[in-house]
Amino acid sequence: MDRQDPKKTISGSAEPSGWQTVDPWLGLSARLLLGLVFVVSGTLKAAAPIEEFSLVIENYGLVSSRDLILILAAFLPWLEVIFGFALLFGFLTRAAAAAIGGMVIAFATAILYTKIKDIRLPNCGCFGFGLHPTPSQELAFNGLWAACSVQAFRRGAKYLSLDAWCRSVDR
Repeated sequence: MDRQDPKKTISGSAEPSGWQTVDPWLGLSARLLLGLVFVVSGTLKAAAPIEEFSLVIENYGLVSSRDLILILAAFLPWLEVIFGFALLFGFLTRAAAAAIGGMVIAFATAILYTKIKDIRLPNCGCFGFGLHPTPSQELAFNGLWAACSVQAFRRGAKYLSLDAWCRSVDR
């Protein structure tokens, strides 16, 4: 008796499973969400006076050099904006997702440090001075951003990206 494979269509080709059809779109969604969050948060910090963000960095107690604090306060917001836009446009997607994933790990580590040392932050500095999540809320956000980073890294360049467009032009 000839049994038909239930995963084959009439034409004989295998049907993609539900997850296979959702998976690339999940990567795109993660890439766009993460890019938007980092563009907005970086822009809010970059638009404020550098002294505001340097004070936030100093409150964490992880960096003791005033010069290094000022350098971080000056450049970190712009790195967030640059890598955020790279994700929004799908340009060098894997590198941008890895860079943001590294920043997310660093941010989560800094927040965990303040919780362990019982340092009370008036502001986490995550979104400039516009939004003030609690450390626990911020850790939850960082978990979401980390998951988005992984998805953007793995599958974020497949649809609606400059990376995909460049691959199609090379053919």
